[in-house]
Amino acid sequence: MLNDIAKKYMDTYGCRFRSGQKRRFRQAITTDFEQLGYHVETQSQRVKLSRVNNVLVGSIKQAKYVFVVPYNTPPKVFWFSNKIYPQDGYKQMKRMFLPRFVPMIVGYLILLAMLYIVPRFLPTAVLTYFFPLVLVYLAILIVFIVQGAANKKNYVNNSASIAIALDMAERLSPSERKEVMFVFTDGNQVHLSNGNVAFQKYVTAQNKASASIIMLYCIGRGDVISYQVGRGLKNEARDMQKAYKGTTPIEVMQMGDDRKAEGILRDFSKAMMISTGIDEDGSLVVEHTATSKDREVNMEMVERISEGLISFITKRKK
Repeated sequence: MLNDIAKKYMDTYGCRFRSGQKRRFRQAITTDFEQLGYHVETQSQRVKLSRVNNVLVGSIKQAKYVFVVPYNTPPKVFWFSNKIYPQDGYKQMKRMFLPRFVPMIVGYLILLAMLYIVPRFLPTAVLTYFFPLVLVYLAILIVFIVQGAANKKNYVNNSASIAIALDMAERLSPSERKEVMFVFTDGNQVHLSNGNVAFQKYVTAQNKASASIIMLYCIGRGDVISYQVGRGLKNEARDMQKAYKGTTPIEVMQMGDDRKAEGILRDFSKAMMISTGIDEDGSLVVEHTATSKDREVNMEMVERISEGLISFITKRKK
């Protein structure tokens, strides 16, 4: 069943970048959860200058554990290679500088060439048709700078995590479902986390700060599973580690307030993150996301993580 879910959200709904793509994903995920008997609602809220649409599954009033999955996919990176550091915001910002801004600068230089250099070598008759092309290029460049281009394949970032959430939702017992909530947040890119901000405001408004936030982010490839653990969730992380039956080693990293402030978890008061990747000088790194190479995933790892989380919920329920 997990393989079918993964194929659906990796391929059919694998690109969730444009508003229409995200809307179709929300419709699909809502239908799937409702067929399992869950209550689903979409929370639409304006955060800063953007509108985010989070999908809330279950009841925050009863939830002890809230599994959060950022569902929007990243813009395509036009660079030689791409690495992201899901648990280190400072490294991530420094790493993204060249891949993000160099293509913009190149695009601007091309525009200058089209305006001031190329016309010198074109006959007057051709210039009549050339300048409309310049205007079209300018429009494309503006869209690229403001929004970026869609990346079609996003298996690890973050389709596998969506599949884990649905697999868990199906296999939990009726009593366990009451204590678990799933949230799919929108508008999270690079160092921005507008969807997470909106959901934390919702949690605060519902007076449910005691709920444990467990984020599933960039799962499915690498040789280590990393738990980045915030204040108050050390016991939960230990129990998850015990419940996991796979062969991939688990690394539990205690997150101080300074490290939390750097990363995507900064918007939550009580949270931890589960990611997979490789170790690079003490930091977890995930390779090939936001590129056409993000089309491979270790399904055995994904299955074992899902089974471990279900076992964790079941044992905590007893």
